[in-house]
Amino acid sequence: MKKLRHKFRDDGTFWMSFHDMLENFRWIYRTRLFDKRWTATQRWMSVGVPWLGGYLKKRFIVEVQQEGMVVLVLSQLDDRYFQDLKGQYEFILHFAVRSVGSNTPICQAHPVQQLHRRSVNCEVMLAPGTYEVTPEIIAERDQQSMPVEKVVRMAARTNPEKLRQIGKQYDLAHAKAGAVKVKIPSNGAESLMDGMSAFSEAKARSVLDASGTRPDTDTESETDSDSELECSTRSSKDQPWNAVCIIGLRVLAQNAGTSITISGEP
Repeated sequence: MKKLRHKFRDDGTFWMSFHDMLENFRWIYRTRLFDKRWTATQRWMSVGVPWLGGYLKKRFIVEVQQEGMVVLVLSQLDDRYFQDLKGQYEFILHFAVRSVGSNTPICQAHPVQQLHRRSVNCEVMLAPGTYEVTPEIIAERDQQSMPVEKVVRMAARTNPEKLRQIGKQYDLAHAKAGAVKVKIPSNGAESLMDGMSAFSEAKARSVLDASGTRPDTDTESETDSDSELECSTRSSKDQPWNAVCIIGLRVLAQNAGTSITISGEP
């Protein structure tokens, strides 16, 4: 400390100009600490995400018994525990809060930056009443990523033990919304595919093309040397849109008695 010539004393308050702050910092995060006065209520659901964005018909209904500060957090599953099985879709969450029967939003939440997509939140003072939280989800499809079914088949040959482990984590996570109810026995890939088939069935009962019929996958193979590559590319591009997102709403309130239900079409 002598070499630094530092003296312990009250150094006052450090500050910087607003211009300097903007020059040095791009994002500002605030942390709210919840003590025992706060209560938490949570509900999960599975929703189909159309390729064209917009507010979903399926929504959360929140009952507030007493006036006070309410923190609403909309989040998707933490896919770090089943990263290889998350599929080709990435989701960006938004939501709006309205009184039931009103078209005027009380609060609208959207991600501040694209790197943190797992949850969005808002804080708002709510009077006693019934409110609807309407999600808006934007889905992005990465055609370079392998479909889950192909990942499962490859992992079943190369590392079935790891596949069973990740598959159990996948099932546990999706069971929050009741999407997967199939227990994975020790036989590995086929049982995992059964569990994921149950989830896929919850996603879409049947895959239909624009005419209302099931797409024809039994196309004739080409005879030239590029046939296998062309068919593979075509099947990847023609794969039907099947984006499903598991989302959960957590409501934290300073007063007890807050409840969440689900309303609307799937």
